[in-house]
Amino acid sequence: MIAQGQARLLDILDYWHKVEFFLPYALEKYVEDFKEWETRWLSQEDLQQSKDSRWRNFSIPDDLQVKGFNLYIGVFDASVIATLCEPHLAALSVDENTFYEEQERVELEGLTCFAKIKLNAQAVPQLDAVSLSTAPWALGQTVSKGLGALGHQAFEDAKEQLIKLLHNFHGQRQQNDDPSLMAEEVLHLHQLLCNWASFTPEQNSGTAVALLQVLTQPKVEKPLTQLSAAQAPEVEDEEEPDTEIDILNSFFIKDIERAIASLQRAEQPLPLLQYLGEADPSKRIDLYTDHGRTAIYQALQPQCINPGHWPDEPGHAMSLMQQFAINTALGTLENSGVFSVNGPPGTGKTTLLRDMFAENMADSTGRSNTFDRGVYGATCRLDAKVDGTRSDAFARCAVAS
Repeated sequence: MIAQGQARLLDILDYWHKVEFFLPYALEKYVEDFKEWETRWLSQEDLQQSKDSRWRNFSIPDDLQVKGFNLYIGVFDASVIATLCEPHLAALSVDENTFYEEQERVELEGLTCFAKIKLNAQAVPQLDAVSLSTAPWALGQTVSKGLGALGHQAFEDAKEQLIKLLHNFHGQRQQNDDPSLMAEEVLHLHQLLCNWASFTPEQNSGTAVALLQVLTQPKVEKPLTQLSAAQAPEVEDEEEPDTEIDILNSFFIKDIERAIASLQRAEQPLPLLQYLGEADPSKRIDLYTDHGRTAIYQALQPQCINPGHWPDEPGHAMSLMQQFAINTALGTLENSGVFSVNGPPGTGKTTLLRDMFAENMADSTGRSNTFDRGVYGATCRLDAKVDGTRSDAFARCAVAS
């Protein structure tokens, strides 16, 4: 029988496992960083009425030229995720269920999408590199089969099915005189993805189903002399793409499943237990108290300074609290464990982490007779694992969030 503490950890991981599928790609926030002329929202009506290339014509500055496009297809409002999944998530047994639901709902706002497909400068779809969001597939599975249908292997199988569908789509396009993607084909791809995911978002008149982003580069002057026929490069026949699908949204499903399997085998790596378990209140230190100031003073003693540093300008040395965090982490995590660093963007978490990496490499190299062995040792130390094989790797890397 699984101990109560282990059952609680499994409940947490199971909840996290389910929620991870539904994290949407923040398309609307992504678009905010671009100039207005770089993107175009496309409704079903726009695509149905476009019989030529006007749907992908952009008014770009004279000193730029088109180098490609990103087609974000299957646009829908992320708030539908909470609406459809709330009855299923409420049935989970984790005590903090309501709290986690509220935290996740904060992110379920704005527009998201099914997938991103790259087009070259001639608008030919590059189906060998498709980025896919897990959320639409997870919605379709949950509504039709329940949360129990979600799993890493189930999604891998679904991806294989999608690859076959995309290969069929590519084969049908080979009959076209013009290889450029047509507006009606965008609608066909949209329907293909909806059928594959078993989820079709509600669409009102004028609602965008896709977003097209133009990619540009500085205009290159054409050479004055043209290449002769003998000098011109040969154009090879287009081969069927070897499609690879990567994940568009945040995705740690496989890692979470490995952690679950580890606990089910009664293996309990210390970093995993510390990450998921409750912290010991007696070990918390308020750095604004006399006890806290003493802890800072002790951690910043010269003998505690790490010998390894990331190469940089002297003026970019660690601040007092950055160095305190590094020294404390290295002292706490000599063998195993987890050390986290929290802070708003731009406060130096990544800079701090670079010195942690440098110290790991210097430490490993210092204990090795050859450079190759030193690099190998550093790689092992930085390759985070939670299934018991090198569980101390995660310990020697600070967790910046």
